[in-house]
Amino acid sequence: MNKLYYVVTVLTVLLFAGPVLGEVDKSPINFVGSYEFNYANEMKYLEQTVYEDVSQQRLGIWGTQETIVDENLIFNMGLGGILWNPFPGNIFIDKLTNFNMLPVEVKMEYKFGDSKNSLMSLTFGQFFYKYNPDSKNLGEYIFRTISYPQTVFTGNVDIAGSSQASVRGLMFSLNPFQGKFKNDFLITTETNFAPLHDISLAYVGSYNVKNVFQVGVGFSLDRLIPFRPSETTPKNDKSLILEVPEQTVNTVSGPVIVPAWTGVKKYWGNDSLNKTLASAGIDHPDSIPVKTETRLTFKSAKFMLMSSLDFKPLIGLQTEDGWQKDQFRLYTEIIVNGIADQPFYYENISHRTAYMWGISLPTWKILDYFNFEIQYYPTKMPNNIQELFEFNHPAPYLRLPGMDERKYSPDSSIWKKNDFKWSIAAQRKVINGLTIMAQIASDHFRPINNTFHNEFSEALWKPSAWYFDIRVIYGI
Repeated sequence: MNKLYYVVTVLTVLLFAGPVLGEVDKSPINFVGSYEFNYANEMKYLEQTVYEDVSQQRLGIWGTQETIVDENLIFNMGLGGILWNPFPGNIFIDKLTNFNMLPVEVKMEYKFGDSKNSLMSLTFGQFFYKYNPDSKNLGEYIFRTISYPQTVFTGNVDIAGSSQASVRGLMFSLNPFQGKFKNDFLITTETNFAPLHDISLAYVGSYNVKNVFQVGVGFSLDRLIPFRPSETTPKNDKSLILEVPEQTVNTVSGPVIVPAWTGVKKYWGNDSLNKTLASAGIDHPDSIPVKTETRLTFKSAKFMLMSSLDFKPLIGLQTEDGWQKDQFRLYTEIIVNGIADQPFYYENISHRTAYMWGISLPTWKILDYFNFEIQYYPTKMPNNIQELFEFNHPAPYLRLPGMDERKYSPDSSIWKKNDFKWSIAAQRKVINGLTIMAQIASDHFRPINNTFHNEFSEALWKPSAWYFDIRVIYGI
């Protein structure tokens, strides 16, 4: 029913926007096709099964139309479909070719004043949002991360050339000083991950200094207004963290020393402690006084910094001499993915901070761009959202082979094996209507499964795992 709603809504607007709104400037429907081939030397499925020499193909088509009313009101709407093979699992349905439809973009934008040099604009609907123009794969962290549990995303339905986020909500843009000072204020609703429909606030601003240096800042208050508070801050034993001080408990058998303990209430009372208490006549550890009880929450605050430096003006190179505008630039982005500590799992802010550096190398018009990016993200837990999907817990997924989730420790060596990610991305527009993209990376790639959702965990599980992706885009 949700798919049918999107189809009917978009087609209705496309067909009847003219008669309803009166005189409009309606562009022809723009059809674009995309073929994408992906090869990975090694992938892991659900943190367990490892596959080698994996290849996938995706074929997509989408149609969009822009309608302008009185120069200031703009409607962009479109539908897309994708034909894909899911991750090579072990069940029959994982081996089938799948097809799904989705809205590409459904938005309304109003530009205040002169539409060609508008100082302010208002955008509403579901739309693509990209605040870091230099990023080609990594980065864009504000809308491509989850704080609790710690998660970073790259790619989406498409892999190469997909470094933007798709958001649903309202955005007010204010761009004074001839657009040098950009400010975006966003109110968005959560549509991808449970708990659904929570409302978040975000701000992203950037300032351009003489087209040489650009600096930006952003923050977000994720899930500031929960739709169901009991789901955003879950009320269950697995989301309740206890801090138990060392203490002496008097029993019928005499005093018993209870060691200090911090952890999830569900696992309070390990086997050795239970035996000690039972021998002293204490039936259950819940009878022991605790120091604090804290509930984990999905709510979070993020803080982002970004900057870029264009080397060309500094050494006298000009675009008129054949140097491309967006090349020979060094750029960076930093995100504190969750400013507030939460007990037990999230006690070190350095483990929640990701750093990205990139450079766009000159190609002398041979390519549209050629970028190298690297990321350092020293998280101490797997990049996995299975706990969120299956149990609605803001805790990391720790049910890994050979591990005991009751004994989580951020000092475990298992968390230190994949702090760095990297990406090389290139693009060449061959002729009008034909563009080729290529990407080689070891990033946070998640294949699409047979239910048209990205897998819970990233597939490139160790530094030696990487993929090559080529995408051909053609349109009329």
